[in-house]
Amino acid sequence: ILSLIVAFFINFTCVLLLAAGIFLIFGYSARFKQTQLGFLPPALAAFLIPPGAFAVYEPTRAFSYLAIVVGLAGFFFELVPYWSQTLPDIEGDRTRRLQTISVVYGERRAAVSIFLSFVICLFFLLYLYGLADLSMAYLLFTAIAGGLLIMFLLWFIFRPSPRNALIVYFLSLMFIGVVSLIIIAERALPTLEKLWSQLPK
Repeated sequence: ILSLIVAFFINFTCVLLLAAGIFLIFGYSARFKQTQLGFLPPALAAFLIPPGAFAVYEPTRAFSYLAIVVGLAGFFFELVPYWSQTLPDIEGDRTRRLQTISVVYGERRAAVSIFLSFVICLFFLLYLYGLADLSMAYLLFTAIAGGLLIMFLLWFIFRPSPRNALIVYFLSLMFIGVVSLIIIAERALPTLEKLWSQLPK
């Protein structure tokens, strides 16, 4: 509720996007978590984060081409840690009759799905280099670290154990964390400084 109140004082677009995200999270907890579509609410919520960030600066840019590309990268990335954490819990999920991707399709197909999701995510992240006018440091880190992670995910397809799934989970979060920090440092901070300088003194 507090976050909706804060969003109300920013603009109505932020309110709508935040309300949609909250609805997806509650929908996941109440209904989707036990189904094969359990991955959709958190992935869609991840897709809405970039448009929400753009809407803070300018509501009309909430669904700009750039915001959608970043949102798609977030959507496909969210599938990686979400699906990878289902492998260590596969026995418990079977006992509770949860329809996770690992239970329904098996560990090998779950690993393949994780690999494909990350490849698509990496494509959008590399595409951002030219689209958002990011630095060579961003390109080098994303390409090299992403390439190494792809190699590990290829190996993971043939060794989809719970231990390796946890490694995938933490490596993917570390990767997207560094990528996000680079983007914030290069794009968001200069924009915030510009907005701050324009405020009446």
